[in-house]
Amino acid sequence: MWNLGLTIPLLSNNWDSLQCKMNINAANTTKTLTTTTALTDTKSAKISIYPNPVTDNLTIELPKGMNNARISIYAIDGQMVAAQSAVSAQQVVNVSALSSGCYTIKVTSANQSFTQKFIKK
Repeated sequence: MWNLGLTIPLLSNNWDSLQCKMNINAANTTKTLTTTTALTDTKSAKISIYPNPVTDNLTIELPKGMNNARISIYAIDGQMVAAQSAVSAQQVVNVSALSSGCYTIKVTSANQSFTQKFIKK
């Protein structure tokens, strides 16, 4: 008979890491596996977009340290309708050619990815 337990203690108040511990009891033998994983503080690592709703120019503020990012805009049906490289921490994307509606913006770099919705007037 297997008895699986999972313990997830918080190692710090700002979500620097998470520790998982699993005890496996089989035939009166106990094995313990402990794994520590680094996490990103999602409260401080995010993109900011404005104005929302937008008419012409959408401003995107990237998190500190996000370099060589790619900005992609997707229509509600999932089709990519625009893309460009992000060369600074604050990017302006001209969306005046887009039809009115709801869109998703995705900003991706080598180690981070952020998605947010916006409305084009």
